[in-house]
Order: sequence, then C-alpha cells, then structure tokens
Amino acid sequence: ALKSPDESRWLQTTAVLAQGSSGGPLLNEQGKAVGVNTFLLSPQLGFAIHIAHGRDAFLKALKAEPLELPLPPAEDEDAMGWLSPALARLLKEYGDEVKKIQQASSGNNSEEQTRQVTELNALQREKLLAIVSEDPDGWPSVQALSVAASFCQTEESTEPLQKICDLAMQHHGKKQHLLSVLKTVAPLSNQVARGFCRQVIENSPHETVQETARLTLFRNLYGWMQSPESIDLPQIKKFRAELSELCSEIVTTYEQHEDETKKQQGAVLAKVLNAQLEQLRIGEEASEITGVDAEGVDFKLSDYRGKVVLLDFFAHWCPYCRKMYPSEREMIERLTDKPFALLGIHCESQSVLQELIANGTVTWRSWADGQDGAIANSWSVDSFPTMALVDANGILRWRSTGAPEEETIEKLVQQLIAEAEAESSLDEVVTDSASP
Repeated sequence: ALKSPDESRWLQTTAVLAQGSSGGPLLNEQGKAVGVNTFLLSPQLGFAIHIAHGRDAFLKALKAEPLELPLPPAEDEDAMGWLSPALARLLKEYGDEVKKIQQASSGNNSEEQTRQVTELNALQREKLLAIVSEDPDGWPSVQALSVAASFCQTEESTEPLQKICDLAMQHHGKKQHLLSVLKTVAPLSNQVARGFCRQVIENSPHETVQETARLTLFRNLYGWMQSPESIDLPQIKKFRAELSELCSEIVTTYEQHEDETKKQQGAVLAKVLNAQLEQLRIGEEASEITGVDAEGVDFKLSDYRGKVVLLDFFAHWCPYCRKMYPSEREMIERLTDKPFALLGIHCESQSVLQELIANGTVTWRSWADGQDGAIANSWSVDSFPTMALVDANGILRWRSTGAPEEETIEKLVQQLIAEAEAESSLDEVVTDSASP
C-alpha cells in the first residue's frame, strides 16, 4: 500500500499486538513513530514497515485536503463493516436508554419494562428512518435500513418493515450493499420478509446478492414449514413447490459457475438441500408406522385413518417428556368423543413402557420402539420429545422438535378436528343426496 521499494526495511518487534492492528503506529520509548505495524507471526512476533517508507506519503497527505473518516465501504465490501458516525451515536444512545430501563426495574423482566423497551424500539425505528430520509442513496442509509429492520420482530411492526423493504429496493435495489439489509430482513418469519427476498431475486443484478436471497428464502420457508403457522394445507403445498423450485435454481447456479470451487460447493449444497427437502415431509402422506405395542400386539398408523393423530416420540428419562404426561392424559379424556387419537412411540425398553402403562402414567397406546428403534430412525428423530400431527386423511401437517406450548398443541389439534368433522359431515350429505 505504501509502494515501498524492493529494498524496503522492516522492523521486527516483540510488542504484544492483536489481530487487526495493521496500520497502527509502532512507537519507541520516546513516543515517536518508528514504523507501521503490518503483519504478525504470533502475538509477540510481528513486523512493522520502517517509518521512512511512509514519509513521502505522509508529507503528501499534509498538503492535500483531509479525508472525512470513516470512508464509505467500497461496493464489494460489507456495508456494515464499520458504522457511520450518525448511526454509531444513535446506537450508543439506544444502548444507554435500554440500560436505564433495566436499572429502573431492578433487572426484572416486568411487563412495564417490556412495554418501555417496545416503545423505545419504535422510536428507534423512526430515528433510523430519519437518517435514511436525509440521504436515501448514501452509505449511512443502507446501514440505517439494516438496523431498523432488526427492530421489526413483532406482528405490530409489519407495516414499518414493509416501508423499510420498499425504501431499500427503491434506493439500493441495484447495489451490492443491499446484501446488508437482506441479511437482517430475510430471517424474519413473515410475508413481508419473504416478499422482499423474492424481489431481490428478481431485480438484483449481483450474483452474490441473488445467491444469498435464494438461500435465505429457502431457510425462511423451511422454518415456516416447521412452525405452528404451517397447519394450512394449501399454503403448505404452495411453499413446498417454491422450496423445490428454489433448490433447483440454487443447484443450477452453482453447477453452471465458471469457478471450479463454486461448482464443488454447489455439489455439496445440492446434497444438503435435497436431503432437507426429502426429510421435510410436511404436506405429504405421513410415513407408515408399523410395530408392536407394550403387549406385543401389532398395529399401524394407517389403522387410525379418519382420525386426527398426535404422535409423540418420547422417553421416560427425558424430563421434558415427563412434564407433558398430565396434559396428554387430560387431552385424551377431554377428546374421547372426537375423531382424535394420541399415539406414542416409546424409545426405551418394552419393560419401561409396560411399567408406565401399569401405573397409569401413560394412558395412550404406544409403539415399543426401543432405543435407536426402527420407527424413530425412519422418522429421523434424534431428540425428545418430537411431536407430529397427522390429519384424518393421513397427511403430515405439522412437526415439532422439543416440548411445544400446551396452547399451541391444543389450537392445532382443534383445527384439524374441525376439518375432519366438516369433511365427515360433507360426506354424509353427499351420501344422502345420492341415495334413491
């Protein structure tokens, strides 16, 4: 960078330096700069270029107009690599205000503290958007939009998020710096975020930005399919088709790349994405389950066609599974007269399952799958509890790893039961109308 000649002189130093110290001055005992720290071989073995090689550059700089720092990042650099002064001040003020709120509430996560932080976040969004309005096409604008999107985590902030996305596309849609906004917006699980990803894919001229948009949209849709929102079957089928299309586009982009490394990355990525799609069976017919219960009697998942089935992969050693026992027993009693069944897949020894049934802990029929059993393996279950909902037509509608909220389970089960009863009533009407 200093265009030093071939006979450039270097100073070896044992000064303790951290990574990132390049460009800083190396001082002697009198506080005079004798070199410019350049590279390290270890924390206490570094090299600095002799200050003589920087003398000409320094003298020229004295005669020129001083640069306004920090300099905006180049187009191919991360727009969030370093903060603009305006944004840095704003974030510092925000951090100070959050600390005041926390100290005032003595560290308790009270409703009042939550309300105050929510109001502060809304105010912060407005201040960030004010930075954007001052210079919509400038570097601080990109940073402000990116940070503002991080304050749009709630349903109430959907409208501000849409405004942020619109401004980003309007003023930075053709720039590579749009990547910074994309990385903040894409993980948000809502329609606005997914719509923004689709806009970026369609309009950005930059390959890197498009690749990131496709991958982040894939992750967003994949996450949605595994969330409680994904019970809507038409939406599930729509998103499954989009996931498949995204997977093909991602793989094709890498396969056609001139860079051999990119092609190799594409091959690995294709394998991972296709495996995820194959494993994600939500919206398709549930894999058949066959096995024996605690008494050694064979039964199948398809035996329960016509009923909504809640599957629970559990083990008694799991504290989260044990915590769910009371609510599961209560659910079975309450829904006795409904088209519903709770079926367990017990992943310990058959004797443990027999004991749990004998003492009334488990009141639902369960497959005795054993440790590392065939059923759990075929369903790719590697943590407990894992739960899944199968509708009355045998379609897998929802799956969750970990113990879900009781309210969530109740809401989903009731929705599928209502669907099953509506279909049953319709079948009866059709049958009656067809009778002579």
